[in-house]
Amino acid sequence: MKADTHAWMFKVEGDFRSAGLLFTGSEWDTCAYHSQQAAEKSLKAMLCELDIDVSKHI
Repeated sequence: MKADTHAWMFKVEGDFRSAGLLFTGSEWDTCAYHSQQAAEKSLKAMLCELDIDVSKHI
């Protein structure tokens, strides 16, 4: 795994953990936001691993 891919996945894991905690606390809007962020960052990680340029804020 490339270093940039790893950095993206580290952020994905944080968003996913946050979404889980917010879900159990019934914070639906913020849970949805972090879920969407995790999905978007996962796609960016995949593109990065495939050497497809993505705009990034790692």
